[in-house]
Amino acid sequence: MINYQEALGIIAANTQAMETESIMPACGRVCAIPITSPVDLPGFANSAMDGFAVIAANGGSGTTRLNVLGTITAGMAAPTGPAQPGTAWEIMTGAPVPDGYDAVIPVEKTTRRDDTVELNASPIAGANVRNPGEDFSTGMQALSTGTAVTPEIIMGLAALGLDQISAYKQPKVSIITTGNEISSKNADNSEGIILDSNRPYLEAAVKQSGAMLLNSRSVSDEADALATAIAEAAADADIILTTGGVSAGRMDFVPEVLRGLGAEILFHKVAIRPGKPLLFARMPSGTLIFGLPGNPVAVAVGWRFFVVEAIRLMLGQQPGTCSAARLVNGAGSRAGLRFFAKARSAVNASGELEVEVLGGQESFKISPLMQANCWAIFTESDEQCMAGDQILITPLS
Repeated sequence: MINYQEALGIIAANTQAMETESIMPACGRVCAIPITSPVDLPGFANSAMDGFAVIAANGGSGTTRLNVLGTITAGMAAPTGPAQPGTAWEIMTGAPVPDGYDAVIPVEKTTRRDDTVELNASPIAGANVRNPGEDFSTGMQALSTGTAVTPEIIMGLAALGLDQISAYKQPKVSIITTGNEISSKNADNSEGIILDSNRPYLEAAVKQSGAMLLNSRSVSDEADALATAIAEAAADADIILTTGGVSAGRMDFVPEVLRGLGAEILFHKVAIRPGKPLLFARMPSGTLIFGLPGNPVAVAVGWRFFVVEAIRLMLGQQPGTCSAARLVNGAGSRAGLRFFAKARSAVNASGELEVEVLGGQESFKISPLMQANCWAIFTESDEQCMAGDQILITPLS
């Protein structure tokens, strides 16, 4: 049995970044090459609100009356020619500010009288003017390698006129859940039957991770059926996830099946709780296999702390991060095991991040996982942590 950090090292040594492709920006895809802004944004000085473009030096304290030269609306070209002292332009939000006019007075701070306008506030140079390059300047980095595309990033890229990015190809993931007791039929109330919660969980988690769900299936506790399913999945998948069949029981034949298919078992059993029987292997095709234990919370731990890290490596992303939080109730790990506990974190009235380890830490109990918003991490030496101690926490997924 190896420890957690050793397991991560083996995963890293056997995981390669995916190839890249040019795509339209899409949520969840990961940028492979830094993107620099090709333009200034805004591209021209424009008004931040409806009002009047003025020369700030022309406006003193008290009421100032200026001649209105015309109206500039969004989409128009800015008037040309030198700025004329004692004048103003009526201007709309987003419209170009003419050269020489350096402030915009909001319409509600003015009084319009025919072809003149009275300013009821003193203008300040630069007020309510969006300057060229104030948001993005030409050549500045807009997106860094390893950044996952979000709707906000799509907005920014569109504003810069970028409709293609170089992205890492999505790792293709196949899921195989095992067990004679597992059923996906909600109406199956037969004695000894357990509804399959692992497969829907992993399907959703894969889609959320930025990987591509290739296929998903369940097989019975038969070596031949599992071997066929793994061989078929390995033809196209970058990662195969199996659940169940990795412990020491008579029906736990995943390691045997993998060896029969020519796979190299890179590790089997990690000093963690829950999920100690976790297995990691590599097929002759290069496909990575994560053999997750069958209990639901062990599946969640195996996914979050092992599979996700492999996917992040494939997508050129940095490892997941942790935060320090003050423990509000005592808890700890078993000697020599790293314990990933279902927990809830919150910021207290003093602004301090606190975490509560929830009851029901058994690996079959799903209800506390539904209540959790983070994992509390107890290292191998944290056999007994007291309320008030600082520990590490990390997001659920």
